[in-house]
Amino acid sequence: MIFPYDAAVPDPSRPDSPAPPGPTPPPATALTGPAGPADLLAEGTPAFPAERVRGRWRSLRGVDDVLALLETGAAGIVAGVADAGATFLAPILEELAGVVCTAGTPRSHVAIVSRDFGVPALMGARFTAAPPADGTLVELDCSGHPGRLRAVRDP
Repeated sequence: MIFPYDAAVPDPSRPDSPAPPGPTPPPATALTGPAGPADLLAEGTPAFPAERVRGRWRSLRGVDDVLALLETGAAGIVAGVADAGATFLAPILEELAGVVCTAGTPRSHVAIVSRDFGVPALMGARFTAAPPADGTLVELDCSGHPGRLRAVRDP
């Protein structure tokens, strides 16, 4: 079966693979200039090329975590999820600064939906150690391959 996004997903194993003309994140969350002081937390495959964004890390394990964010707001959150087929992000996805998924590829459900909403997503993320604690300031960089998640030292 051919998925409609297959042609738009770059294949990192092929140097001639074109970058897709994907949406860009909202300008309020995009960063310009060089990356600030940061420590590498994880690397993975970007769902689509996107500007660097910063936000507060929050691990989301299911519907209850999403319902809690519906009450407080999800703006500025970089969400960490384990399931690349997760549909529970739907009510808050467009508010998120970014998504980091420890499973999946750019053809996974989370990647496709995040691309539709213009929310940077890192797929198949491999952490260098344990995931960050909730509330940690992080920078998600999906502008190249591999994509990177970094901890940012508060100024």
